[in-house]
Amino acid sequence: MATENKQKDIAANNKRIAKNTLMLYIRMILIMAVSLYSSRVVLKYLGASDFGIYNVVGGIILMVSFITNSMGGAVSRFITFELGKEDGDVEKLFRVSSTIFYIFSIIIFLLAETIGLWFIQKQLNIPISRMNAALWVYHCSIVTFIISLISIPYNALIIAYEKMNAFAYISVYEAVVKLLIIFLLPFLPYDRLIVYAILLMFVQLSIRVIYATYSNKRFKETNAKWLWDKKQSIELFNFASWQITGYLAVVGYTQGINILLNIFFGSTVNAARAIATQVQTALSHFFGNFQTAIRPQIIKSYANNDIENMRSLVLKTARLSFMLAVIIGVPLLAYSEYILSFWLGTYPEHTLSFVQITLIAGIANSLSQHTLMAIHATGDIKKFQMIEGAFLLSIVPIAYFLLKFYSISPEGIICVYLIIEIVTQFVRVYLVYPKIGLKIKFFFTKVLIRSLFVLCLCFGASQTFCYYVSPSNIITMLITGICLILVECIVVVLFGLEKSERTLVFSYINRIKSNFHYL
Repeated sequence: MATENKQKDIAANNKRIAKNTLMLYIRMILIMAVSLYSSRVVLKYLGASDFGIYNVVGGIILMVSFITNSMGGAVSRFITFELGKEDGDVEKLFRVSSTIFYIFSIIIFLLAETIGLWFIQKQLNIPISRMNAALWVYHCSIVTFIISLISIPYNALIIAYEKMNAFAYISVYEAVVKLLIIFLLPFLPYDRLIVYAILLMFVQLSIRVIYATYSNKRFKETNAKWLWDKKQSIELFNFASWQITGYLAVVGYTQGINILLNIFFGSTVNAARAIATQVQTALSHFFGNFQTAIRPQIIKSYANNDIENMRSLVLKTARLSFMLAVIIGVPLLAYSEYILSFWLGTYPEHTLSFVQITLIAGIANSLSQHTLMAIHATGDIKKFQMIEGAFLLSIVPIAYFLLKFYSISPEGIICVYLIIEIVTQFVRVYLVYPKIGLKIKFFFTKVLIRSLFVLCLCFGASQTFCYYVSPSNIITMLITGICLILVECIVVVLFGLEKSERTLVFSYINRIKSNFHYL
């Protein structure tokens, strides 16, 4: 009886994961469509230099975000963990975390308007004629960041309760408003860069209000007053403190690389980097939505002491995330030149090579999140974050050394990131798998070998398509891309899925066929 109930629970959880993943993909498609279209329009009307200024200056505020992001990860983990326990106190944890983030918002504001402001004015390579616009972008970015900061506990609560439909619905609003701003961009008065930054700031503010209103109506925890609890705050800080090195590394290979590119090559190269990052972000969202949907189940399984199910979910997350990354990443890689031409028309120098390298890095990075989810579930992250952070933080000094003494190209900097990211992935596995009782060989036998085999088949298919079909217009490219994706899906189903997963896919296909036959 207990076994039967457990199987029903697993089936219900799998159904919830599938539903939440679908909602997150709807959200992703909306955001991706707006993001890709806006890049073309914004680049056209702002110009490469202003577009680069917007990305490098707007990203400076993220240099201090590693502390707050680590706290955000801690809050998300602890809220989900509390929900997985029979006697968890989610309300108290939410109250404490909200208090902490309001305190952080004040500290971040003071740091940004002093040290950060000095860095913008004295260290970045920005034309004097555009310094005033850059400062406007910077101040708007500070406000936008603080708004996002105080929203973290609300978003963590939505994810912990697995209400992913909220993200999809609010994204409809976000997509519509941002599209309106894009359409208005050619007609904006005064300095377009300044007005664009101000409008995006107000969009973020309105989204914050919507999330807060939704949470206040759906979750009783958000209606409670702020609370300071020393013991729980220390637990959050202890967990978050060891995440800081990981987030420092993230800042290092994103904003750190952007700053190096700006100092050595100028803001136009930053524009190329920004475009490549958008493509990589779109790819990461594709497999990241699946990971977001499954993450609460991994943490709750661990909290409920269902370690066997947790291990199964961890391995499944790694394998399926890589398959999803390959399905989208390989066509993007194969047709990157055509896509950039159709998408942007004229694009800055180095964009194509940046996009291709970051796509490879994005596919490789799809294997990293399952280890992060597993180690966060255990709560024992000290050793993991120290070693992982040390590897990833080495990206910036290595890149700086090669730039200073060997004058490497901008592409060389991105290659440094790619190589270290691949090495770090194996380091993560060797650190995490023993911690959760998984043999390291399972990563190779159940994940890596099968994943690389699928990657080789899909890459071979893409090269065959490229050899025989050369897209001459957007319609040809779309048809060719869709055909390639369909071939990749068949390869994944036949060689990438386990028998039970393959049976489930075939049952869904048969159900759809039956519905069409009935109609």
